[in-house]
Amino acid sequence: MTKYFFHVVYENVTVLDADGSHFSTKYRAITEAELNLLTYALEAKVRGKAVPQQVAIIQDGTPRKFIALKTTGENEGEPNTPSPFLAIT
Repeated sequence: MTKYFFHVVYENVTVLDADGSHFSTKYRAITEAELNLLTYALEAKVRGKAVPQQVAIIQDGTPRKFIALKTTGENEGEPNTPSPFLAIT
């Protein structure tokens, strides 16, 4: 199995995943990253904290390989409500 890292991007900071997680395919890693991002966004909204805007999925290796960037779908002119649907940007 391959190791993938999920780096979560907030408005002013990026939280790097130092440990990573193993998945059988990149599609399983992307699905897990989407679910994590949505969960983090909903929890942050409930707690009144900063909502994550994106998650970058990186595949381990030399060099590491960028796989996808998922977003909560927030627009600058709209309130910070996470979208239930994530889109590739």
